[in-house]
Amino acid sequence: MIEGILKQFSSPEEELKYLREKVALRERELMARNFEVDRLDTETIARQELKEYASFTAKMILDREHALGEPALAASVEQAAIAHDPVREIIELAQEKGIRNALSVLEKIDNAYVVDEVHRQLIEIIRAGASIQDLRENVPPWQLLSLTLYEVTLPEVKGKDGHEYQLTELVGMMEQLFAGLRTIGAKQSENHFAFEIAVADNSDDIVFYVAVPSKFTSLFEKQTLSLFPHAELMIKVHDYNIFVDGGITVVAEAKLKKHPIYPLRTADGFSSDPLSVILNAFSKIEREGGGAAVQFVMRHPQKPYRKTYEEVIKNVQKGMKASEAISRSTFGGEIMGSISDLFFDKKNKENSTPSSPDSEKVEIFSRKIKTDIIETNSFGTSAHVLAEYGIGERSYEISKVAAELARSVADEYSSRSWQRFVAGSVGPGTKLVTLGHINFDALYQAYYPCMLGLIAGGVDLLQIETCQDILQVKCAVIAARDAMRRHFKLRLDSCDGFR
Repeated sequence: MIEGILKQFSSPEEELKYLREKVALRERELMARNFEVDRLDTETIARQELKEYASFTAKMILDREHALGEPALAASVEQAAIAHDPVREIIELAQEKGIRNALSVLEKIDNAYVVDEVHRQLIEIIRAGASIQDLRENVPPWQLLSLTLYEVTLPEVKGKDGHEYQLTELVGMMEQLFAGLRTIGAKQSENHFAFEIAVADNSDDIVFYVAVPSKFTSLFEKQTLSLFPHAELMIKVHDYNIFVDGGITVVAEAKLKKHPIYPLRTADGFSSDPLSVILNAFSKIEREGGGAAVQFVMRHPQKPYRKTYEEVIKNVQKGMKASEAISRSTFGGEIMGSISDLFFDKKNKENSTPSSPDSEKVEIFSRKIKTDIIETNSFGTSAHVLAEYGIGERSYEISKVAAELARSVADEYSSRSWQRFVAGSVGPGTKLVTLGHINFDALYQAYYPCMLGLIAGGVDLLQIETCQDILQVKCAVIAARDAMRRHFKLRLDSCDGFR
């Protein structure tokens, strides 16, 4: 007899309840050790529980009247064997006669695909109803009950000069808001926030809501009001209700048709605001007996993706098909690709010509990992570094040109609503003050023209990077401060006398 079972099961519902409780218990134990539990972890738990359950015979765990007898079992096996869809046949049997009886039939099916697919669907059925009764901070679904709901209204959406914002400008402002809210969930994987549009039952008003974790309310309010000063934020103690007593509920979930490396359609691809389509549909919902809501739920990326996407782009640039490059981006796909290369690569190379890169796919995929900040190519343009090549006196000139080049690229991709920025890169150089390679004043005189050139070239910020010597950092910061003071006060076109 299985531990925890006081009697044999006499119905499919009892079996399912038992398995769901076992899965929920294992999930609680796992979450107590590690908050960052993903879907694969919970699937593994359900798979293990199903495997353990299958290790017991039907006679051991099923009531005699509930267990399939030999004639009924043989008939079910034959029916599954001749069925057009044997997977569906066995799943329906599990729902009608219970999981263990379905597993008994599955044991006699000589089809690996059917066995694997039935196991997968049974796991989904078990996981779908597994409930965790104990609520503990930072363990789902604790986060769902620790959200603050805001009702958001915008009396007017105009700029300071009175002009009405265009769609691209509004989208750009919202992108900045989303970027500012990325902090939510950065430390704890289950944190998320939601933007919602709803029309409740017995109401004509279409209302915009935002739900954020309670500890991030200050961040949300500051970020929103900085971009939309006229916005009105009202905390709603009671949630809205779109459901109707005795009515019919329909739910739809939007999913990506392609791999996430393909970017979503941006504002540039719309001639009008697509939100108006939703609002128009909502406006036609009857006041009494009807309600609707659209939710956009966002969270911080659970796993790093940039390196994976960069590898996909690199493979496409080499001539690999986009589908194959995406497939190889996963661990299993790379293994299968390596096996395929081992057996077929030599033959393919002999019989095929090199493929030209799919430049369109490269451009599309690159949009996914573009950055709003570009660095100048000036890591080594400090005077004491260039002096090693006999051009130390050109530090200002070279730094200024590097900044101008980066500035021109950033400006090309900037818009009124979405600005791109330039970071002036300043490296540590080859000499350290602490080790006596160079004295403080000499290092200052080497940094200063570089800083001034970068500022004159149009950088938005100075990025002092990879320094190990604290005195070196101090010297660079002083030089940067003095260069900013000199440039923005006097607007010098050269740095003669400061080299």
